[in-house]
This record gives sequence, C-alpha cells and structure tokens, in this order.
Amino acid sequence: MTLRDPFDLVREWFAAYNRGDLAALGSYYGEAASLEHEDGRSDGRESIGAAWLARFTAWGPGFEGGVRRRLRMVGLVENGLVHAEWLEREADGTGTVRERRGYSDFQVERGAVLSQHDVFYEGSAEPEIIAGAPPLPPRKYPPRPVVGIGAVIVHDDRVVLIKRKYEPLAGQWSLPGGTLELGESLEAGVAREIHEETGLDEADGTTRQIAAHPWVKNAEYAINTDAGEGILLVRLGGTCHGCAASTITLKQGIESRLRAMVPEVRHVEAV
Repeated sequence: MTLRDPFDLVREWFAAYNRGDLAALGSYYGEAASLEHEDGRSDGRESIGAAWLARFTAWGPGFEGGVRRRLRMVGLVENGLVHAEWLEREADGTGTVRERRGYSDFQVERGAVLSQHDVFYEGSAEPEIIAGAPPLPPRKYPPRPVVGIGAVIVHDDRVVLIKRKYEPLAGQWSLPGGTLELGESLEAGVAREIHEETGLDEADGTTRQIAAHPWVKNAEYAINTDAGEGILLVRLGGTCHGCAASTITLKQGIESRLRAMVPEVRHVEAV
C-alpha cells in the first residue's frame, strides 16, 4: 500500500475542509485520532466528524469561491509535526462575518492524522501591514544562513520556559532562544536571547552557560544531568498548567528538543 506524503495529505485535508466534505475529512483521520479545537477536544474519528459537522452547520465559508481557510504555508517543525498556517473567514446565517488567523499542527503517521491541534487568533484574516515598519528579512530564502540558538536554564531543579508571542508556534511554551545575529558568537547570542526573553543575566548568579551543540563534532557539554534514569521533571505554570495542550507541549515540544540536545535526558515528566 502506498502511503500519502504528509504534506500532500495536509493540503488535501484543507481542500476537503473548504469543500465542507465530511466524508473526505473523516478519511484522513485514524480511528483513534484526537482533535483539539476552539470548543474543546474530540477523540475518535466519529467524534471529530461531529465537531466539524457542528462547525459547518453554524458557519459557512466567507472567502470568495466558497473558501473557509486560505492555506498560507505548510512546513515540518522540529518535533515532527506538520505545521500549517492559515487565514479564516466565515459567515453565519444572520450575515455576521468573523475573521481569524491561526495554525494547525498535525501528527501524521502511516498515512493518517493521529492528532490535530488548532490555534486561533481573532482579528483580520488579511496579513497585517504596519505603516513605516521596515520589511522583514526573508526566511524562506534568506540572503544569509540563519542559525537557531536556544538555552536550557536550570534553577532549583526546574527549567525556565517562555510563552511564545509570535509565530511560529505563537502561544505555546518553549525554551528561550532565537537566531544568531551576524558576527555574534554562540555564547553571546545565547546570553542576549536569555536576557531579551526572560530578563535574566548570566552575571546575576541565577544562570550559567549550559549551551549544548550536538551537531558539532567533539563539542564540550556543560550540562549536569542525573546519571540515573535520565528523567527531567518540569513544572508547567501559567495558562498551560493543566490545560488540554500541556501534554502535547511537554512531550512533543520540550521532551523532543531536550532529548535531541542532551543525550542524557530520556524522559521529561510534569510535576
């Protein structure tokens, strides 16, 4: 059996969604798939179908040509999920129109969607243009290499996390980090990002350099880990503590990144 390419599957999902084709949508989900959406969580293909039926009954397409969501981009993020960003415009039977932007993260395995997480932002469904703002440097075809950096800050057996304000993955918890500026050393870049995103300084005694570079041969690791079971306990706070998306954030986001960066870490658990 030939399995669908994950990117093609997600694009086909959006085409079926815009057609309002419930039968086609259902065919993309695994039997035990899960969907996290604005009204909560739906588990199982039948429950997911009921959730989309309720949406299509309450809201119709708002873009020309009967389109609900305009797909802006599809990419693969570091935790293995297929990340799709979109613009949405819908109208109800009274003529009320709502416009939103957002993204969907799909876990695709063996040609089927096993989980889907939708995130919405209220506001115009058109790209925001700020008068007088300098153009952003292109990221798809950048004029120079873009080097990503991140920091694992351990304090009192806890790890410092930040909640992302901007895309990609806006609204989700992550390790502090960003991109290296031209001519900046890795150490200086990590220190700058720590200060910009957390307000912490290396000189204040609350943090120390713990950068690891698993892609660099003979890199010197400066991370203290438990030589026992390799379990890292993370306390999730703020709006993420106890929320439906916390397990996805913890296991597919934080754990996958830490395991890639720190070989000694085998599991990450919430406390």
